[in-house]
Amino acid sequence: MFAKLIILFVSTLFGLTAASSSSTGNDDLDYVGFHTVATMPHKLSDSVAVTFQENIFNDDNGPRIYLTGGCITNQYCTVVNKTDDALSCMCEGITNATTYFIPEKLEWFHVQSMLQERYRHMSAKVGNYLYVAGGRALNDSLILMIEQYNPITNEWNNMWMWPNTSTATSDGVAFGAGNLLYIAGGYDSMYNSPGYLYSVDVTTGHWNQLASMKKGRGDIEVAEFHGRFYVAGGWNSNNGFAQPYADVEYYSVETNTWTLVASMSLARGDFVLAVMANSIFAVGGETRPLNDTSYTHSIPVKYAERYIYENNSWIQEESIPDNLFRFVGASYNSSTDVYSSAIYLFGGQGTLNTSALYYPLRDYTIKYIPASTVQSSSNNPLSPGGIAGIVIAGIVVLIAIVVGCLIAGGYFVHKQYYTELNDTDEHRHPHTPVASLEPGNDIDLENLDMTEAFPMSSTTTQEKQMTVRTNEMIAF
Repeated sequence: MFAKLIILFVSTLFGLTAASSSSTGNDDLDYVGFHTVATMPHKLSDSVAVTFQENIFNDDNGPRIYLTGGCITNQYCTVVNKTDDALSCMCEGITNATTYFIPEKLEWFHVQSMLQERYRHMSAKVGNYLYVAGGRALNDSLILMIEQYNPITNEWNNMWMWPNTSTATSDGVAFGAGNLLYIAGGYDSMYNSPGYLYSVDVTTGHWNQLASMKKGRGDIEVAEFHGRFYVAGGWNSNNGFAQPYADVEYYSVETNTWTLVASMSLARGDFVLAVMANSIFAVGGETRPLNDTSYTHSIPVKYAERYIYENNSWIQEESIPDNLFRFVGASYNSSTDVYSSAIYLFGGQGTLNTSALYYPLRDYTIKYIPASTVQSSSNNPLSPGGIAGIVIAGIVVLIAIVVGCLIAGGYFVHKQYYTELNDTDEHRHPHTPVASLEPGNDIDLENLDMTEAFPMSSTTTQEKQMTVRTNEMIAF
C-alpha cells in the first residue's frame, strides 16, 4: 500500500514541477510585460494588424494575425519651415505584401499579396474574409480600391471602388459587424478630418453614410468591447497637428450613435488599441508636449494605459522598454494556451535621428502581457506563483490521503481483528464468545495456537467477504 502511495506522491510532484517548468520557460520567464519574441519577415510601419481568432484554415497553423501593406523603408524628413525647424517626413517605399503571425508558434508566413501597394489604410474582418480599404499610394494619393482576401483559397479580389473620391480617406479605422464593413474617420486628400462613418454591405456592395464621429480625427485606433466600437486618440488639422487628441468615443451599431467616454490620460496617435482580460489597452503611439514649442516633431509615448469600464476611467500600465512608435498590433486570446494570450506589437519606427533626419524602421515582434491582466498568482492558476500553489495544494491533498488511509487502515484492521476474535470454531455457536477471552480467564499467549483458537474454516461467508473487502481497502 505504502509503496503505491509513494509512487503516486512522487509522480504527481514530478508532473506538477514539469508543468511549472514548461509553462514558465522560453520567453515567459518574467511572464508579464514586453518581450521580443520573433523577427518579422521585413521591417515595417504604417500597416494594419487583424486577428482571425477562429481556426477556419486548411492548414495546421491555427489562429493567426494578418498584416497587410505598409511602409518598408526608413521615413526621411525635410525641414519645411526654417523658423521653427518643422519637419515633413515621407515613406520612400511601400508594399502590397500580406503576412501572418501565429501566436502559439511564434512563427511568420507569407501568403498572396494584395492587388495594390498601399499604406496607412484601414482593414477589418467581416465573416471569414479580410477587407482592406483606403490608404495612400507612394505619391500620397488616396487609394479607392477596396479589396477582399479569402484565407481559405488564399486569393485577393477587387470588390468595389470608393463611391465618392472626395470622401475617400486614409489613416482611419475599419470594423465589422454582421454583413457590414464600417469605415470611420481618417484624413481626406487635403488632410482634413471630417469624421465621416460609412457602412458597406459586403453581400451587395451597397454603401450607406451614417452618423459622423463627435470629433473627427485621423491616426485613430478602434477596439470592439462589450458590443461597442471604441475609437480613441488621433490628430486633427484644426490645431495644425500641434497636439494629438486624448478623446475616446464609442459607436453603437444598434442606435447609430456616438457617445463620448473618459479621455485617455495622455493624448496620442498612431498607437495600438486592443482588448484583453475585459479591459481596453492603449499602447504606445506618438505625441507632442502641450505648449512646448521646442518640439517640432513627434516623440514616442513610452507607456500603456488601461480603460476600466466599471468606473469609466484610465490608469497607467507598464512602460515600453524601447523608444518605439508607429507600430501596429492586435490582441490574441487563446482557448488552449494561456501563455499565448497577449497583445502583439509589430514593427514600427524608432525616434528621430536628428543628424540624418529620419525615423529608423524596426522589425520587432513584441508580446505584451499587462500585469493587471494577471492580477495575482493566487488568482491565476497558470502563472508561476499559481503553479507553485497547485504544487503545494497537491502535497497537502496527498498527505491528507496518506493520513486518511492510515487511519482508515488502522480502523479496518482493528475491526477485522475483533471480528475474527468473535468468530466461532466448529464446536461453538457462531455467537458464543471464545472461552479463553471471557472475563477472568487466563491466556498463555506464548503457547496459544492461533490456528486452533480461530480456525479459518469456521469463518462465515459474509465475514470472509468483509475480510476480503477490508484487505482491498487497506491495499488502496
